[in-house]
Amino acid sequence: MCQELVMSYERGQEIIQHLNTKLPPHYGISIQPSPLVMDGTEEDIRAFYLDYFSQSYDFLDWPFPSISEESLTHLIQLFLDAQQVSPNLSSLRQIKYTLAINLERFNKSHFIENPTPLLTSHYSSLMQITQFEENIKKMAKKLCFEPTMENTGTAIFKSSKVSSNYKQS
Repeated sequence: MCQELVMSYERGQEIIQHLNTKLPPHYGISIQPSPLVMDGTEEDIRAFYLDYFSQSYDFLDWPFPSISEESLTHLIQLFLDAQQVSPNLSSLRQIKYTLAINLERFNKSHFIENPTPLLTSHYSSLMQITQFEENIKKMAKKLCFEPTMENTGTAIFKSSKVSSNYKQS
């Protein structure tokens, strides 16, 4: 990591030590230097990434080049339209970032233990809407994901091809 950032190993250690004094109280996570990994619950790690990307990028910038923002927006819009919800632009940005982070983390085999099934109660009714399932499959295909219902009853996207733009395991 230090070579990529053009800094000394000692400076890298200082930064990690400093981050480890700031991150735990706010996110319950810490950074281990060797190998470079983030420790904490998956929910806390995703919350950190959401805050990081939301605060580090301009409103119109898209920090996930491996995920089509247009396709992701269309996928989200299908769910919002089906639920008759119209979020403002700021809320839509948060939804897009959250889903992009979830897709990236899922692709790296980082799963939330005992997830709260957000769509379980709505999944069956959504699938009854004319063309909804076909539209979801089309959008998911553009994102290289296959929408499935796993045995937990939670709607999950199964990754077939998405690479991460940020380095963290």
